[in-house]
Amino acid sequence: MKIHVIAMLALASTILLTSTAPAQEEAGKRKGKGQNRRTGGQMLIQKLEAAELTAEQQTKLKEAAATMQKELKTLREAGLTPEMTKKKASIIAEQRKEKKGRKAINDAMTAAFQPEQLELLEKAGKVNTTFRKTVFGMLTDEQVEKLPEALQKQIATTKNQKAAGGKGKGAGKKKQAAEAAN
Repeated sequence: MKIHVIAMLALASTILLTSTAPAQEEAGKRKGKGQNRRTGGQMLIQKLEAAELTAEQQTKLKEAAATMQKELKTLREAGLTPEMTKKKASIIAEQRKEKKGRKAINDAMTAAFQPEQLELLEKAGKVNTTFRKTVFGMLTDEQVEKLPEALQKQIATTKNQKAAGGKGKGAGKKKQAAEAAN
């Protein structure tokens, strides 16, 4: 009787181990590879489906996306890693949560990364910004209205930055005030 119980337990444990091993291998294959991850550009393209782009706009969008991917690939080959971008996003989120300004964010970034890493992250940011400006610039007002509200705000911010000469909030107000005083 004891032999049958031991044999049954051994058989059950063998079945259990062999049935979970493929699932663990599958999970291991996906983990860290980024195969199921979408890039910011891909997410933006998906959100733009609501705008009902024309054929010409879709062609321009694909060209801009291909250019962005090519430039990002070059940066990845130069040493840009997903871990670096995650760390950057984490630092920015933490600083914003603490309601700290751009200087505090820059100081935290400088402390967390080597100069060459900062350069790669800056270049990646410029590639992303160029892509977004290209995409947002080709949309009509009617198309923008069809998009989710959060994306509409991003587009408005980008267009306002363009109008202010490429600068963000407060684009040169001190300088303008000083010039007006003279």
